[in-house]
Amino acid sequence: MGPDAPRASAESHRPERPASRGGGLLAAAALALLLAACAKAGDPAAAAAIGETAEPAPPPPAATIVESHWQCGEQRIAARFDRDAGDLTLTHDRGQLLLPQVEAGSGARYADGNGNEFWDKDGAASLTLSGLPARECSRVQAGG
Repeated sequence: MGPDAPRASAESHRPERPASRGGGLLAAAALALLLAACAKAGDPAAAAAIGETAEPAPPPPAATIVESHWQCGEQRIAARFDRDAGDLTLTHDRGQLLLPQVEAGSGARYADGNGNEFWDKDGAASLTLSGLPARECSRVQAGG
């Protein structure tokens, strides 16, 4: 080789060094942060996977629909109270009525402008259907 020929550097033939362990630790930390960011809030499995403790779930909301059955004289009725809507669906032998809740001195009173009324006070009730006299009602089991 002549004096102008490029020389091979000793460094150019060195094998590449493997990545340091510090870089692997950094990648693991980044992965943990990514998992934490993607975990659903309140998901116990996701929280456990990233080492967090899950908070207890809030209690379920109170039922907004309450159903009951009544014996009013000779007539059996089913009452479906909708707390959100503030009304009562009353199923009786002549059909079905939707009665809005109205002001009452005590208990829960539902009535319309046609003379239909259901008034529940202290576990007893009265039913008035238009054209008929009022009847006293007592709560009964659904099948009985």
